[in-house]
Amino acid sequence: VHDIGIPADILGGEGGRTAAIDRGDVRSWLPARPADGHKGTFGKNLILGGSVGYTGAPALAARGALRAGGGLVTVVTDPAVYSIVACKCDEAMVRPIPERSAELLALAGKCDAVLVGPGLGRDRRRHELSLMLLEELSCPVVVDADGLTALAGHMEVLEKRRGRSTILTPHDGEFARLGGDLSGEDRLGKAREFAVRWGCILAL
Repeated sequence: VHDIGIPADILGGEGGRTAAIDRGDVRSWLPARPADGHKGTFGKNLILGGSVGYTGAPALAARGALRAGGGLVTVVTDPAVYSIVACKCDEAMVRPIPERSAELLALAGKCDAVLVGPGLGRDRRRHELSLMLLEELSCPVVVDADGLTALAGHMEVLEKRRGRSTILTPHDGEFARLGGDLSGEDRLGKAREFAVRWGCILAL
């Protein structure tokens, strides 16, 4: 987005309700990193994702978390693809999904942010784990891909998270499954309406 030189007086002083986020904005929001910091200084992230045929998604998410500045990133993945995901992750730690749900909750509870869903698969237990993390965690949770599929039909979970940071990343089809409405031409308005209704941040 670039200023094309329309004089402010022609616009009548009206400000828009929408702004583009650029590199400068993001840089100004990030805290300064101390020179003597180490990986434990910069936060812990957990990613629940990956299943047979879908090993790239959690690895790419882990890479993104690390490049964004995450200190300790852990991928919790399907035991059947654990070795594949581990080979794809040079810096992130990788663990198989524990048999006991309480173990996963305890691990996630020590984190500063959690991502649920990339390549996770759609079996019932994975959906239950996704919903459990959404319900129980107080830290920010990003819900993506199969995590959104788990959430569809259980939107009451978002009501329980109201006041906590929840970020949804649906494409149009996933947005529709969540009950979103993109009819008409006001796409931005519909997205804003959904975000307000469910108390979430929506990256549509």
